Amino acid sequence: MTTQHPLTPKISDLTVNNETQNTLSADDLCLDQLKRFWLSRSLLFCHGAKELAKERFNRNKTFKLLGFKEDELEDIKPSTRYKVIKSRSQQFIETKIIRQGDLFTNLQHINHHFGMNTVETEVMLFATLIELDPDYGDCYDTLGKLSNRVFYSYLARIINIPEKVIIKTLTKEGLLYQSGLLKVDSSADNIDRKFDLLSGFCSALDSPQQNIESLFSSFITLAPLATLTPKHFSHIEKDYSRLSAYLQTVCDKKIRGANILIYGSPGTGKNQWVRTLAEELKIKLYEISVEDSDGDILSGKERVTACQLAQKLLEKGQRQCLLFDEIEDLFQIDAFAQLMGNSSKKSQSNNKGWINQLLENNSVPTFWLSNDIGSMDEAFLRRFDLVFELPVPTHSVRKQMLTEALNDTPVSSEWIDRLSHLEHLPLQ
Repeated sequence: MTTQHPLTPKISDLTVNNETQNTLSADDLCLDQLKRFWLSRSLLFCHGAKELAKERFNRNKTFKLLGFKEDELEDIKPSTRYKVIKSRSQQFIETKIIRQGDLFTNLQHINHHFGMNTVETEVMLFATLIELDPDYGDCYDTLGKLSNRVFYSYLARIINIPEKVIIKTLTKEGLLYQSGLLKVDSSADNIDRKFDLLSGFCSALDSPQQNIESLFSSFITLAPLATLTPKHFSHIEKDYSRLSAYLQTVCDKKIRGANILIYGSPGTGKNQWVRTLAEELKIKLYEISVEDSDGDILSGKERVTACQLAQKLLEKGQRQCLLFDEIEDLFQIDAFAQLMGNSSKKSQSNNKGWINQLLENNSVPTFWLSNDIGSMDEAFLRRFDLVFELPVPTHSVRKQMLTEALNDTPVSSEWIDRLSHLEHLPLQ
């Protein structure tokens, strides 16, 4: 579907470097024009043209994007080069751009689902284009190293939005930050490194997607069906019943800040307990991914951000819950501070408050799973509504599970009985 974005300039068409443009699809041409439009605004309104005209900058990538041939501007004096760059940039910001393609369609889906406004959508689009094309991001090195204040000022000029609105949009109270979609890295000083986006998310944005869930499938997935049943948890019958009643209540009443911590040795069935319970109560269970679509392990910071994202993504749904596994290192103050790139005492205090806010305000009931909580900070433990230790199943339960699992295998009941005495045999 072709749409005209409300922030698109209404001006005459420009044809520069026709040979290149004629090889592009309509969708790619749109992105190419948009990159030139924003880069040209940075050259005209952020003093970029003057810097680009000087000899000391590597200009090849920028000149190529602006449609200049190699060495075309090499043998003219800087003042003339400056005028030529300004003239070409002016032409590009007067180009009519028809926004179309997967990237815009997916941003519309996010806009609709998350309630993003036009400014938030525009900032997301700008950051995504920089993330998708490192060469395009390098073009902004012409602007030099920027303080946070200058960054906001320049970004406002580039995407043509008032600076006060930009600052408000990118605060920690804003939707982009709260949802985990986009954060600003205040420690970075180049404009193309300022935007902190989930690894791989931009590629998903620029690809065909069936729905909003497929768009975020690298980070949040529907849990597989349980392989166990409630009878396999007879050794924790009281805890099972207690957790079942609690989960039923928080889902029916949509209670915010519902968090359950389950810990126990590997292989005792923590994941299966949650999956079994969710199936029994007819609650849809989602899980935070451990690795991305390429099989690369997601960092702790990316998984925490994915959890933020999941809360926003699922908050409008009915009878849903979330599972976050392998949290061993996330709830230690020092580890989390390092994870988020902050190690000072003040930052540690801020990080602790950030975690507490996450646990207090999450809109979707969340299960947090760990093999060991011995090093977890007590202040964090107190934030969970329920804490359960899942013990090793009893001999009779292990024997029952092994018998069922090996039903079609030619092994004797005596062999199963001997195997079931191994307490640390993984049963999930």
